[in-house]
Amino acid sequence: GVLCVGDKAMFRVEEPLSYPANEVEFRRRLFPGEFEPGRAKKGGAAWSLRDPSLSHEYAASGFDKLDPPMPFKQKFLPNASHEIVPHKFVLPPSESEFLDQCRPGVFWRIVDDLVNQMAAKKEPEQTPRKPQIVDRVSHLIRQIPVTVLAVYADNTCDVELASSFIAEWESDPQRHFTFQAAVVVGEHTDTSAAAIRSAPVGAGDVGERFRRRVVLKGVSLASLQSVQPASFNVYDATIRSSEDAARIHPNMIANDYNPRLIDGMCDDMTMLNGHRGSYRIAAGPVPADANPASCTYEWSINVNARSEADMFHFVTMLRQAVGMDLFEQLKKLKEFKQKSTYALNSRPYLNSKMYSSDSGQLEVILVEARHLRPTKVQPHQDLQTWAKKSMRLGLNSEARFRLVNGSKELVFKGSKVQVAPAIAGNNPNWSQQEQLKGAGGWLFKTPMVDAAMQKDLYFEIEIISKTFERVGSVETLGLMRMPVFGGLDKEALGGAPSVNLCNREKPFKNLWVPLSKVDLDTGKLVPNAFGELHIMTIWRPSQETGYSRRLPKTARGWKSYELRQMLKGTALHEPVYEVQAWKRGYDPNLQRNEVPTKPTEAYANHIQAMSENTAYIDCLARQNTAAWASFQQSLEGMGSGDPAERRSLAE
Repeated sequence: GVLCVGDKAMFRVEEPLSYPANEVEFRRRLFPGEFEPGRAKKGGAAWSLRDPSLSHEYAASGFDKLDPPMPFKQKFLPNASHEIVPHKFVLPPSESEFLDQCRPGVFWRIVDDLVNQMAAKKEPEQTPRKPQIVDRVSHLIRQIPVTVLAVYADNTCDVELASSFIAEWESDPQRHFTFQAAVVVGEHTDTSAAAIRSAPVGAGDVGERFRRRVVLKGVSLASLQSVQPASFNVYDATIRSSEDAARIHPNMIANDYNPRLIDGMCDDMTMLNGHRGSYRIAAGPVPADANPASCTYEWSINVNARSEADMFHFVTMLRQAVGMDLFEQLKKLKEFKQKSTYALNSRPYLNSKMYSSDSGQLEVILVEARHLRPTKVQPHQDLQTWAKKSMRLGLNSEARFRLVNGSKELVFKGSKVQVAPAIAGNNPNWSQQEQLKGAGGWLFKTPMVDAAMQKDLYFEIEIISKTFERVGSVETLGLMRMPVFGGLDKEALGGAPSVNLCNREKPFKNLWVPLSKVDLDTGKLVPNAFGELHIMTIWRPSQETGYSRRLPKTARGWKSYELRQMLKGTALHEPVYEVQAWKRGYDPNLQRNEVPTKPTEAYANHIQAMSENTAYIDCLARQNTAAWASFQQSLEGMGSGDPAERRSLAE
């Protein structure tokens, strides 16, 4: 757990085990033997412990593990028993085990008492040593609830005793506790509603009662035990020291809300403003190293509440939210650990799936998109069409990436969808963004994939934009579907080519792909008449070879590598018709930059543009071919079978 200012903790203190004052108390506390009236005056003595009465006490005592086991006879504890004396037990070999087993008493006092008993009896040292049975103690360890008010660098802190413990101690002033700290007491008139309700008839003036706030200064942190695994510090800027906290009235930091006292239904929220639950916030003074004036925080938030009660309710709710969040995380972690290895279809001696040598990760770089909406080439048909198109929002394109195997979407870093930032315009270019120039565009990554287990794997990139139709609605501008390992049907890909993106020999691909849409009638992917998408892919195998280690690692490196290969030749040929292209076209007067580029750089940019335009021209050819095929099918569907009629429709 953690110890934060304003949180509850348990304070471990020593309490001398006192002998009962009368016979009734002797029976209620289940002391062994017979009651001796004059024995209560002997202070500082060690008193005998009782035998284990219940089966769980016998198991906790360790008597069943002795050789031979001690006999056991079960007894029942009466309902009137109170502050029962502990039972006998076997002393653990170390103090850490003594504390872990929550044994009663103080370890060093018990050891000293056993040594004194052996010295008085003059018993020789036993080898091997037998287990020591603790049958008497002089002090007990009590856990007192406190609130942490301040923590110091010398491993000390200031705490406030709980009001419930103070009330219990005031009802039994004969009890003694050992506090190794300075005490500050603040007395306040008890004007709470709970005190008035609990006052007996004939108690007199209730206003004469007092409530005490007791603050202990200089308490060692080793004597405190946290009761919550996650929390945060709560400071009050009006408190200068822990002594000031003791002077604040308890009614100002807590309420005594009791929901049973509200009768009937009430819809007035102003009346129920103070009846939203109980709270008690004991804040501490602001330390110098936490003051915002001298300390810089990563982030901060300012909250303005209408009253102190609202602020106390907010802090209480925030504490519960922090604790519940950690509880849910630990619960999920525990459920994950308890899952059977066989239920996950994995071998018990493996921590993950077995991948073949053809496995690896695919990186998809989104470069740019063009012509997301068709260009207007003719006037609008009527005023209604013009008004409808004028109400359309300007495009703010956003890309969504999905990885699908058959009908199952794969998860990467806890999400099934990866989203690229939105860019305004009909031709968004992610590679021209200042933060993305180094990568060449927005980078999408896949988890570890394997061709042997995921033959039908493909990824989708959907381009969307917000609309005016309703709040939160989006317009799908186009969809691109590409196979990862190739081999998918052309009908399932729309206008995208079926290529193997995971080729170990050629891991880099620079592609232009036409956008498609889903036909509502057939459910198939149909190419659009407009819209192109530029992507680059890099395959990173899980098992690298000497050849793959020498290859470039980034998209920019691959483009430079391919450009150097093309510049090695004396002549450059166009890849479609094998027509020789001259390495020329340099004119410094046509440069748009302030400083013209060098001739070698201009030639390199010219050749690179020519090589990239080949993929773009191939994309346009696919798009036009699909558009003509769709137009021909529409003509065939419109005609009734007469060739002359179909010819007239075509004209």
